[in-house]
Amino acid sequence: MNIFASDIDHTLTCINHTISTDVKLYLQSMQEKGWVIVFLTGRNYMSAKRILKGMNFPFYLGTLNGSEMFSMPEGIPPDSNRIEPPIEERLFTRMIGPNEVRKLDSLFNKESYKSDFLILDTHESDNAYYRLRGWDKELVGHIENLKAVNNHNFVQCEDFSEKEFNRALACKTFGSRFDMLRVIEEIRDRAIEVDVSCTVDVFHPSNFVLLISAYGVNKGSALRRLIELKKLEGKIVAAGDDQNDVSMLRLADLRIAIRPKVEELKDLATVVTDSIIDGLRQLDV
Repeated sequence: MNIFASDIDHTLTCINHTISTDVKLYLQSMQEKGWVIVFLTGRNYMSAKRILKGMNFPFYLGTLNGSEMFSMPEGIPPDSNRIEPPIEERLFTRMIGPNEVRKLDSLFNKESYKSDFLILDTHESDNAYYRLRGWDKELVGHIENLKAVNNHNFVQCEDFSEKEFNRALACKTFGSRFDMLRVIEEIRDRAIEVDVSCTVDVFHPSNFVLLISAYGVNKGSALRRLIELKKLEGKIVAAGDDQNDVSMLRLADLRIAIRPKVEELKDLATVVTDSIIDGLRQLDV
């Protein structure tokens, strides 16, 4: 039983942040032929479910770069008015330790960035805790836009407390590439034990997003853990477009890069293309 592991945004999606019917039907046909389908995304749970609506076949879903992994044995029906929610089983969760979140808090309190950071809760609430202080005017506006499209439950705090520190599945910040690289450098200098990925902001392409997860958590490690947990075998085909997909493609036997945004992904690729269907066809999948 072979495995197809894929990023979502800019790998499966169109320019309007939706997945076309053709792509959904192609993936369904793969699943019907015996392929195990795994989606691994930087999105939170509610946001990922929304964009995967209409995937009417069993699949696995890893959110926030693999911080949580779910089995979706019936897929996600297209009917948004369905009374019963899709059946789901959470397979594993890896949260950031509260001590590391405190260190991130200290970092953002002391350094002069144009942004603060958000604390992202587990899928049960999907809360995104945030403070208005520390964000410049443009980024405050971006937060307001995210409230409308990102399906987090945004919870404004005067300040973060032990409650938020203990609920951190992941953390997130965004801003210019320069500022995000500064944050990464400071995280390394302070030896904060977290994993960090820097990708183009799906909802604001001039910004970059820093997704901070527990140490050792990335798409590749989540895929490996899923394979071991479910005793999956066969060749692995993986597809992605940005830096947070590199660990996943490294694990694969065949690799598809969709309009790659980083050279490392392009160098890893078996196929470089503009279309996921074209990439799969080139590999005779």
